[in-house]
Amino acid sequence: MKRRKFIEASTISVVAISSFGFIRFDGKKYVGDCETTTDILGPFYRPDSPMRSNLNISGSKGKPIHLTGIILNEDCTTPYANAKVELWHCDHEGVYDNSTPAYNYRGTVMTDSKGQYGF
Repeated sequence: MKRRKFIEASTISVVAISSFGFIRFDGKKYVGDCETTTDILGPFYRPDSPMRSNLNISGSKGKPIHLTGIILNEDCTTPYANAKVELWHCDHEGVYDNSTPAYNYRGTVMTDSKGQYGF
């Protein structure tokens, strides 16, 4: 599946779930069932990505973004400190690095004491 089609399909799923009341926006944040699902890792997961938050590659095409978030415990309110967060994405042509030792566009960070992370 092409990355763009996957993103479009995912967006439609979020809208569908939101329409049925599982997740809603209260004006400040999304609220609802915060339980993490048991999704499969998918075809682009690769174990042992390096500990790094900067996934920019010098000379690569595309626009850099800053992605941040917060991981919460099962009670959906208490921050989860020291949680492992892995991020991977494709290059400007939609190709994922699944084999080089560089682990291009892949990184791992741990959440801080407030459950916060950033790439």
